[in-house]
Amino acid sequence: MIAHACTLVNYDPFMVLKEDPAKPKLSAEEARLKAEALMRKAKIKREKEEKADERRREMARIQSGKELQIAKKKEDEGGMKKMMDARRREKEEELRAREKIKARLEEDRKERRKKLGLPEEFTEEELAKEAAKKEAEKQAVEDKKKHFIASA
Repeated sequence: MIAHACTLVNYDPFMVLKEDPAKPKLSAEEARLKAEALMRKAKIKREKEEKADERRREMARIQSGKELQIAKKKEDEGGMKKMMDARRREKEEELRAREKIKARLEEDRKERRKKLGLPEEFTEEELAKEAAKKEAEKQAVEDKKKHFIASA
């Protein structure tokens, strides 16, 4: 006995599919009109879907633009903070270096005065002369600034 590929119970290889008797046949004109109507419906549906897809893409583009802008702002703020921190550290280092230089100058001054047989500290007259000298230097700097601004 040979096994058949199709083992359906009521299988008939000569069975012909019949059309539904409840549906009447359409004329060629009616079929064309119905096909056009279906095509119009499909076109409208496709256009709506494309419009909705385009709207979603536009919204996604706007959202990604906002996110990019936020990320740039954070990066700029981070960079600005780093620059400010670096500038602050530079100023602190510069201030420490100036303090060291001032301390060294003061030690040198005391040594020179000691070698000359003078007291280590300035007398009142020397302090007054030093103050007048500093005031004259300040005035000269201010005059230069005024002259520079006036010539600009």
